[in-house]
Amino acid sequence: YVEYGHADVALTLFEQMEYEGMSSDSVTLSCSLKACGIMGAKVNGHYIHGEIARKGLGKELLLGNSLINMYAKCGALQEAESVFSTLPIRTRVSWTALISGFVENGYPEAALGYFEDMKVECITPDAFTLTSVLKACSSVGSILTGYQLHAEISLKGFAEDDAFIGSALVYMYATCLSLLEAQEVFDKLHTKTLVSWNALMTGYMDHGDGERVLDCFRQMQHEGISPDAITLVCILKTCGNIGAALEGYAIHHKIIQKAFLESYDFIGSSLVDMYANCGMLEEAENVFDKLLVKLTVSWNVLIAGYVEHGHYNQALHYFEQIQKEGSSRDTATLVWALKACANLNDAFRGQEIHAEIIWEGFQSDLNISNALIDMYSRCGSIEDAEHVFANISSVDVVSFGTMIAGYVEHGNCNLVNHCLQTMRHQGTMPDAGILCSILTACSQIGQVPEAH
Repeated sequence: YVEYGHADVALTLFEQMEYEGMSSDSVTLSCSLKACGIMGAKVNGHYIHGEIARKGLGKELLLGNSLINMYAKCGALQEAESVFSTLPIRTRVSWTALISGFVENGYPEAALGYFEDMKVECITPDAFTLTSVLKACSSVGSILTGYQLHAEISLKGFAEDDAFIGSALVYMYATCLSLLEAQEVFDKLHTKTLVSWNALMTGYMDHGDGERVLDCFRQMQHEGISPDAITLVCILKTCGNIGAALEGYAIHHKIIQKAFLESYDFIGSSLVDMYANCGMLEEAENVFDKLLVKLTVSWNVLIAGYVEHGHYNQALHYFEQIQKEGSSRDTATLVWALKACANLNDAFRGQEIHAEIIWEGFQSDLNISNALIDMYSRCGSIEDAEHVFANISSVDVVSFGTMIAGYVEHGNCNLVNHCLQTMRHQGTMPDAGILCSILTACSQIGQVPEAH
């Protein structure tokens, strides 16, 4: 049952076995721990850990490794470390379970630290270890460590023969935007899996090379590999970025054929985003209206599309619909709504949204504060903009730039210099936008020497 993915049934059988007084051995306990890890059932795992201790089996390597794996998969990394530290012998399986646990739970630096410790103990990594460590390199952008690992992998002959390691290398290089190396590794792979294709296409997408993404997609299909949800999201984002509406429409047709919209809610959001970026707002709205589940990100991309294409009233209409339909809003939703108000010079609606921001506890978010400064400045309420600016706990270059642009817009050029001095005092360097605003202020009040 565990091997075929029915972890819940396996745990039920374990409980029934315990109820009937049947004694469990190491194999039973190890399988049950694996089921707990699959389900994230930490409470059940704690109980089994207690049974292991009660039976005096705590020193068994099989159970120790199973416990590390279970705790790591449940996100209980301290418990995993505690079990690891008590093992009489640490094998490659022990190290790999701990390293992969830290990677999967978002602690790549710690994973890389344990990998160094593993090498100190002269434990040779296997394909699973190397795949996890390469993923950690991708997460932290550590291209130097990635190069060193690649050299080790090549010496062992893993790169060309092992599909998992090959895909992990492609992903590592692509994530670090070393696309030449990613393509070279990819070309040498004996077996090009869907994972390796996705890794390469994602790298080109992040690098802004949309045409290469589409070329890869066509070649992948030519080789008979069917796309999955990750592939389709990558292609849709690419189509939106380069305005490839025809290709996007073809992908939409494929998504309908494979019934992906019913299985993956986030694909609907990607479709809406693609059509909105291509300026096809009616199509974006049609897709959005047909979504079975409207995620917050789906609302956001539609509202953003209307704002980006100058349909500010329509953007605010959908912003109001969010609450009516009982959906949740996040920082991005509120920022786009404030941008719509700023472009409409609608200070009254902007104030209403500001009140909602305070009510919902978003007022400490820096992105929202910056959007409020921009909205009030462009709506002619420079005093309100100053009030928001003064209450930001840690201003950034965007905050200063928005405030300075507001002063210039309202002819308060003398205050621009004061703002600039505050920036210098805080050690914040002005960007190109701020410098343009300052030069504009100098020209308005005739301060040529200061501009120079």
